[in-house]
Amino acid sequence: MSKNIFHICWIALENKANELRSLIEQGWRADIACMRDSEYGHGGPALSPELMIRLARLGIELWFDIYFYGAYELMEKEKNTFGGR
Repeated sequence: MSKNIFHICWIALENKANELRSLIEQGWRADIACMRDSEYGHGGPALSPELMIRLARLGIELWFDIYFYGAYELMEKEKNTFGGR
């Protein structure tokens, strides 16, 4: 996602901060999931202190779903080997 689009998304979220907090207080969950595929396992996402502060102020949890090259094939192989579903 380009920085410009990301910035627009933040403006939209921060403009609705009170509504978002109200939903969280009512028991709703606010999170952002980032999926990452990595061919070699190097590099990855970096979060600036400013971004972490902004997420915390909004009460938004950030989590990563990380897969490595070949993981899908390995899971399928293990499933077939051990009779998994």
